[in-house]
Amino acid sequence: MVTSTREVGSLVIENVPPFSESLVMRLDQYQNHRACVFASWGRHENGEPFILIRTRFSETMQVHRVDRPLGMRYQHTFCREPVAFAQMNPIPERNQFAILKDYGGSELYQVYVFTTKSAFRRRVSTGKGRQGGVRWSHSGDKLIYSSTARNGRDWDIVVQKIPVMFEEDGGAELVRKVEMKGMWMPLSISYDDEIILLCKIISSKQSEIWSLQGEELTKLKAGTDEEPMVYGRSAQFSYQQRDDGSYVAYYTTDQGSEFQRLYRMRFHPKNGLIEDSCLTNSLEWDVEEVAVSLMKKTNEDVVAYVVNEDGASSLHLQIGESETKFSNLPIGQIYGLQFLHDDEPKLALTVNGPHTPGDAYVLDIGTMSMERWTESEVGGLNPSTFVIPERVRVKSFDELEVPAFVYKPKKKCDGGFPVVIHIHGGPESQSVPSFSPTSQAMVELLGCCVIDPNVRGSVGYGKTYIKLDDGYKREDSVKDIGAVLDWIKTQSDLNPEKVAVFGGSYGGYMVLACMIRYGDRLMCGAEIVGISNFVTFLENTSDYRRDHRRGEYGDERDAKMREFLNKISPLTNVNKIKKPMLIAQGRNDPRVPESESVQVRNAIRENGLNVWYILAKDEGHGFRKKQNRDFWNAALFSFLQEHLVKGLEN
Repeated sequence: MVTSTREVGSLVIENVPPFSESLVMRLDQYQNHRACVFASWGRHENGEPFILIRTRFSETMQVHRVDRPLGMRYQHTFCREPVAFAQMNPIPERNQFAILKDYGGSELYQVYVFTTKSAFRRRVSTGKGRQGGVRWSHSGDKLIYSSTARNGRDWDIVVQKIPVMFEEDGGAELVRKVEMKGMWMPLSISYDDEIILLCKIISSKQSEIWSLQGEELTKLKAGTDEEPMVYGRSAQFSYQQRDDGSYVAYYTTDQGSEFQRLYRMRFHPKNGLIEDSCLTNSLEWDVEEVAVSLMKKTNEDVVAYVVNEDGASSLHLQIGESETKFSNLPIGQIYGLQFLHDDEPKLALTVNGPHTPGDAYVLDIGTMSMERWTESEVGGLNPSTFVIPERVRVKSFDELEVPAFVYKPKKKCDGGFPVVIHIHGGPESQSVPSFSPTSQAMVELLGCCVIDPNVRGSVGYGKTYIKLDDGYKREDSVKDIGAVLDWIKTQSDLNPEKVAVFGGSYGGYMVLACMIRYGDRLMCGAEIVGISNFVTFLENTSDYRRDHRRGEYGDERDAKMREFLNKISPLTNVNKIKKPMLIAQGRNDPRVPESESVQVRNAIRENGLNVWYILAKDEGHGFRKKQNRDFWNAALFSFLQEHLVKGLEN
């Protein structure tokens, strides 16, 4: 049942009523925040360092340069589409940086080279397929990356010679292309440019580390089908030169542990692994990221790494035998580690937390002092009013403890706060205490409590926990939301009669599944780019990711699994959805195709229910452009205002 259709910009909008002007005005401050992400170190020709960051000044994230702490931002890219990655050429005289950019949310990222001295830009890749894992050689004359351009499915390793200037797109010389089978990603390049460290990704729970010298591949670290292990979520070469022709690298793995730990290996490109040792035996949390430099005066490796401690990041530093944990950073997420290789290195990173949307910091290894390089805006709001979430554990149907973060309003509410359960995507992901203008606005403007559960299958709590929703156990994660609903009933300051669910991607599937299983306990559901049928999803997702997703959900080509996937899919059980739904989708989504949203929207409407529906013609897996994202948020808040909370003053 379509009662109204209109178009606003690139959006096609069905059954969404006009928004309250006062609601939009109150949302504007939350939507006008500006996040900064550290991208790369660089040097001017005189040797002075600077950083590249990605931040938004209009519609999309673009590349800017900052020359000093809290200095002016100089914008270097002015693309219609957001820049997903940027890395500066290590040779200052070249003044070049490489970026990844797609079109319309397709995620078919292409490699471009820009300069910081002029408006010069050229596409380096072929214009076909998806590119990733971009790395400059240390000599600065080559780019290394992986590409699906050959057949749209397999990730080949591409090495291209990059001139200082070239005449046309695609004009960079191909040095070599190593044809691969499956998903491969460059991790690090040795200090002499001889060896490329690669990760072969079999599934989210199984990966391997290989070395590539010329066209010769050597397997360094791998599990088995009987005992799969994850190697190389993060890895980097040491800068120490060795006379015996061997190389040292640091990497993360869950080998012999529930968690990702930091290892140091020494290997020879022809003879394979020589030494291998764990550096974080005492840690019972995941090491998520590692960066390596060299303390020249002592010839010791400087190793920085981030630990995910129950959802919050901590920064650690090892120099020789000594280790330091930094506790003076804001609570939240730390990522994007990269060293500037001076006599005493400097470490740049991004910090994002409940009070800050993301900023670049620099740690001086010589003085062990941390300095903030950017200060992002929060729309004129007072960050001290933002809510820091509380950690809770909820017992599920099988006594499993499900972690969750709870954001509660500071003011009181007669009858208890309405609740929005926000379910993350992935499913191999994690809700963490980071900056969320949506959650903060739900707390402040709607007076809602927001609960971010990490249902079974989430990362961060050990590899056993990650596997608890695999294959035929898929619906156990849905039952975890039932446990959250039970927990809400035990909280005197929450209203169990006023609960909504909201999520995207896999979280969108969870919303639909919850509306089916727990519809009598929910007021409404909102989902964006959600899976509605696992069989059609697996058949229609992009070729390069299909086998990877089969490792999580099951192989739809197997008759028994196909029957199971059809049985549990929301589309099969859509007649049980009896409450209002808001659905949004990007037309160019390469992960969850538009057809997933269309078929469930149509099926719900055939049952006589009204569905608010938003299609973005220039987006993919989620809304990245500010104008589209602002409209989606206004629709979400208007929907919750209408169907979950009452009495909000306009």
